[in-house]
Amino acid sequence: MNISKTILLMPLSLLFLNSCGEEEKIIEEIERDVFHIIEGQNFSANRLHLVDYNLANNTYFFRGNNPLSGSAENRSFQYNEIINTINDELESESLPTLANNVEFVDVSLLNFTEYFDLHIEQEFANGSTNRRFINWPLLGLDNIIPNHISSFFDSHLQHITNPSSEQLYGWVQTLYNDIHGGGNTNRVYYVHCNAGCDRTGEFVAAYRLVYGDNINGQILTYNAVQTLNTNECGREVNRYSRNASEHFCSYITDERIVVGLQCP
Repeated sequence: MNISKTILLMPLSLLFLNSCGEEEKIIEEIERDVFHIIEGQNFSANRLHLVDYNLANNTYFFRGNNPLSGSAENRSFQYNEIINTINDELESESLPTLANNVEFVDVSLLNFTEYFDLHIEQEFANGSTNRRFINWPLLGLDNIIPNHISSFFDSHLQHITNPSSEQLYGWVQTLYNDIHGGGNTNRVYYVHCNAGCDRTGEFVAAYRLVYGDNINGQILTYNAVQTLNTNECGREVNRYSRNASEHFCSYITDERIVVGLQCP
């Protein structure tokens, strides 16, 4: 286990040691469960889906998984493959493909445990004026808590899988306003976490709960939003992101941001 990984895991190790006392077993569990987050998954075209668009200003919003592929020093941003997959998706929807000079905005939901991939993403964005990097980190606790003791922390962790619902609402509002604002922005947003399911599903659920399904012009129920998540990911989101979505649903109804929405 290298030094940088040890530093990242140390606070978690201390938390679990103080709580459970099963020292070696818990450290092994943390190493096993966190390594795949730090090293990251590879880009998968199957996880890329169109969420929203505005042809008036040539702006698109896609969800997906980790945009990188490879391991260790060979890990790199799969820009060409992502652009090709996006264009295939647009063609299948009978929509215009991306312009050659499109601005690519990488909206990463990765957090501090995924520093290595975040660094690669940032460096890639810095390499061109047509690329931009935004980090809106979600915690994704189901990925960093060892499975055999995660239930012990459920009551303490279920509402901190993301920053406040108010902040999450601010993020989706910023994205929506840019997509549906004026001007010819010629821009594509690629919003992702690691697997493209849980934290991405949490973010996309928040977007759709507030703004509906703009592609089909429908206001969506909470259950319809989660069904879309399951269909696009291939599985249900984990319990932490699902709890966060339920909490967000309550927030936007309590604040009357959305009226008439039935939350779980």
